[in-house]
Amino acid sequence: MARELEQRGDRVQRLQEARDALATLLANSIATDLRERERGGDASADDDDFVDLAQEVAIQEDREAVLDVLRRDMRAFDQAWQKAEAGTYGVCEDCGEGISAERLEFMPEATLCVPCQARRERAWLGAR
Repeated sequence: MARELEQRGDRVQRLQEARDALATLLANSIATDLRERERGGDASADDDDFVDLAQEVAIQEDREAVLDVLRRDMRAFDQAWQKAEAGTYGVCEDCGEGISAERLEFMPEATLCVPCQARRERAWLGAR
């Protein structure tokens, strides 16, 4: 029992470290995006060169896509952290069984065990 609690504590610690790293990355990405916008790195109607304008639009869209992914990941980590605070971190949302330590090591924000995740993915692919 003591070993189990220690392992759970280690997993929660790794979750916190990964969440903190993601939060730093997200904050830095937002700051970079804001600096680029202030510097004139976004597309504007004053640009005379169509190629430059198209390039700037593409760059801005790429930055926004990266920020969207980081925000989505942050929401997943926040959800996992709430589970840790509630004492349910590492428990599969679908079947209620424990999520393997290996999966949590690889993906600390996981909310499903491997079999349940695979079942959902098969169902999603079948619905397409």
